[in-house]
Amino acid sequence: MGLDAFLTTFNASAIDPRDLEDDAAAGKKFSNKLANDRARIEERLTALLGRRGILRRKVSVPSPVMSEADRQCSAQLGYEALQNLRGLAAHIEFEQNVPSGPSEVNGAVLDEVYAGSVKSRLFTHLIHHADDSGYYVPVGFPTPILEGELSVGSVQVLARELALLYAPLGSPKVWEDETPDDGCPWTSERWAWAIFEWLCRMSAARRLSIAFSG
Repeated sequence: MGLDAFLTTFNASAIDPRDLEDDAAAGKKFSNKLANDRARIEERLTALLGRRGILRRKVSVPSPVMSEADRQCSAQLGYEALQNLRGLAAHIEFEQNVPSGPSEVNGAVLDEVYAGSVKSRLFTHLIHHADDSGYYVPVGFPTPILEGELSVGSVQVLARELALLYAPLGSPKVWEDETPDDGCPWTSERWAWAIFEWLCRMSAARRLSIAFSG
């Protein structure tokens, strides 16, 4: 399955509670209209955050100006790499050890998290988010929002969770670093980490959302 992650404007407009719809219905509309009505989706995303008390004021956001390197980076996050990174995070949290390579990761742990048998506390925004849709927004809030088919995570919290994986991944390079690889076995996990880390930095610096599209 292909998976793109890209930066998009986060248009936090004024919120009028009288205009808000039911959260579940709004979530379904977010998902259905993602491809052809992004501006309207972002307005409703702002409304949902306002309803939850996460966003209470208007935020002025410039339109993104992305270089070709930015666009290439934004489109490179793959489904398999994302799942591998989540699997490592779940293993570290619940097995309480750092495996030496991908073959030692207990993949059943992530399956248990997805099944609801256990819930991640250290990597909530990395793991508890849709695989191929939804947003990360540059607003800090502790618990991911899962409303119907809509997933919304916090860029700030995701960045902190990625920082917890820096040492276990053997100090991975950031996206801009073009030095040769050091032979670390965590190839796909490092790739996903680098893309996510770059997206988080750009999102925070430019006040842009991260959007998933599968």
